[in-house]
Amino acid sequence: TQLGLLPGLRELRFSQGEISGVLPTEIGGLGNLRLLEVDANKLSGTVPPWLTALSRLSTLNLNSNSLSGTLPLFTRTAPPLVSLSIEQNRLSGVIPSQLGHIQSLKWFRGSKNVLSGSLPTELAALTISDLSLDWARVNGGRRPSWVSAYHGSDLVSWRYSTQASPYVVNTTGMSGALAEGS
Repeated sequence: TQLGLLPGLRELRFSQGEISGVLPTEIGGLGNLRLLEVDANKLSGTVPPWLTALSRLSTLNLNSNSLSGTLPLFTRTAPPLVSLSIEQNRLSGVIPSQLGHIQSLKWFRGSKNVLSGSLPTELAALTISDLSLDWARVNGGRRPSWVSAYHGSDLVSWRYSTQASPYVVNTTGMSGALAEGS
């Protein structure tokens, strides 16, 4: 691709398209990239580990693709992510505890994957306002005790269930299935 010829690029959006294949490695060389949205496409393969080296990336949206494998590990030098959205993929494995190293993280949306294991307690130190794990099999389907006491009212949204609901409403912290029919 020609993306490597755009080193000053700050935002890259390819939403709701027909893009298939894997994310081009040239994106990893875009050192000024702050926003990467490639949601609602047909991407496959894994979430590339080079994404964690994009030092200015604040928004990463990979929702609604066919990505598989595990999430890459985020080190203490991880990008200043504010929003990490990986919903509606085929991602598996545990949520890395290293996500707790990203002090800027406010939104983590990982629902509709096959994530498992325990929700890392390292996330309790963050001020996350939207934590979406509905349909995930995290923490044995139980809400961790640290989420209940989570920074008072800072947690705006907690969507978490092990049962697939046809509809999820999430506007002001409310969640649940809507009644079907009239």
